[in-house]
Amino acid sequence: MRKTDLNRLNPGLMKIDPIATGKKLKEYRRAHRLTQEQLSGYFELYGDSASRVVIGMWETGKKTPSISHIVFLAELYQCRIDELIISCRRSNERSDEDQLLVFYRVRAEFFPSFFDFFKM
Repeated sequence: MRKTDLNRLNPGLMKIDPIATGKKLKEYRRAHRLTQEQLSGYFELYGDSASRVVIGMWETGKKTPSISHIVFLAELYQCRIDELIISCRRSNERSDEDQLLVFYRVRAEFFPSFFDFFKM
């Protein structure tokens, strides 16, 4: 990486967003039709431990899973590690897009006559 590229990086955005990551972990678990208890059983079966309570804490963003847990989950779900981990930068990019969509929907709902004026 060139020196100028390092100047553009914001250390705050390079962290893991625990809430967005937790939502993603929950999404993958549900997509594979697993309960937290079943997932905990898989961890124990393969030599790592994670209780149902800990998995719940990951999914609510109160804790972040270790790299060994993330690697295990990526193997279990047959996905890439970066699909499970959401950085603050990626989270901010998504929320900006979501906010714009909501803004335009609200504007169209509350000011329909304004938009009809421009359709003429």
